[in-house]
Amino acid sequence: MEGNNDEWITPGKEHLRRYYQPFLLYLATRLNYQLSSIKSSTISSFPIFIKPKIPSMKKALIITCLTFVLISSFAQITVGVKAGAGLSNVQFPDPSSNKARLAYYGGLLTEISLDKKFIIQPELLYSVKGYKFSPTVYSSGGRLSLNYISVPVLAGYRPADKLKILLGPEFNFLTSAKSRFDNTDHDLTKVYKKFDFGIDAGVAYQIQKSLGIEVRYYYGLTYLLQGVVTDPFGNDIGAVKIGKNKVLQVGICYKM
Repeated sequence: MEGNNDEWITPGKEHLRRYYQPFLLYLATRLNYQLSSIKSSTISSFPIFIKPKIPSMKKALIITCLTFVLISSFAQITVGVKAGAGLSNVQFPDPSSNKARLAYYGGLLTEISLDKKFIIQPELLYSVKGYKFSPTVYSSGGRLSLNYISVPVLAGYRPADKLKILLGPEFNFLTSAKSRFDNTDHDLTKVYKKFDFGIDAGVAYQIQKSLGIEVRYYYGLTYLLQGVVTDPFGNDIGAVKIGKNKVLQVGICYKM
């Protein structure tokens, strides 16, 4: 398995079966499979092949950054730091078994003032997203942590001197994915997609000249899990294409 970016879950290996069985059952539940007529030993024998895809959104990010370089040559620029926390969840077809978890973020921001009313605000953040999941007959409840390098690129409008309305895309690059249940940490980085894209919308209020607060909502547009489920003979029996990030954030920012 080492040296291969694609991940096979093969039958006949007890340690792999015990490690991935809760995850396979979880995926099957999300796809509305009728598990009552399927034995767990049968499910554990199904290999899952995850086909990674290179998103075209990365090209859009490069073009966007080049555009901001040109804009910044004649605009007023302010830099700062920011941090905050919030509630994160993942949207599945059946949301009853997962709950919101505490999420947090922190990093740098740049405010490019085009005039008195309009700004562009690119950011570079480390953010944690994910969700809590409920106990099953196979494992205890736990949480999933999706750790990203996040690059929001927001357009802003000032309806008043101290108030900003922000809207724009957010590009997320996965650094690690870790699940914790049964008092054990499990590395799922190879299972989840390396890139996530969504839309940010929020407001920011300047308390003092350098200190401000903000409230923001992130709505993910790309699926976190994508692949093909096959039977022991290599025949496709279904597609895995589920899960979208949803995050409500509250934070503070300090401008230099």
